Amino acid sequence: MRDDPPDFDYSEYDEDPDGSSLSGKVMKAGHIALEAPYGEGDYFGKIIEVGAGHGGHYKLIGHQFERYTMTDHGDYCLSILENKYAREEKVS
Repeated sequence: MRDDPPDFDYSEYDEDPDGSSLSGKVMKAGHIALEAPYGEGDYFGKIIEVGAGHGGHYKLIGHQFERYTMTDHGDYCLSILENKYAREEKVS
């Protein structure tokens, strides 16, 4: 059993971490919209993402940064993030 809030339905999220479902496409569109104003010429030293889930936002970043920290309430998502980004030097 997960320690995450019981009202969150993980079924679609877990089965579709890359976002091909309708909700995944909506989430991806939100990530793209958040990053749209920034490009390679922009720099943010340290970034913290709260509620990173499976880390879908990270691959859409276009700006430069020194350190990117991902957090999530759920141990399940944290274990996914640790495995997925273990070799990324700038990610913790």
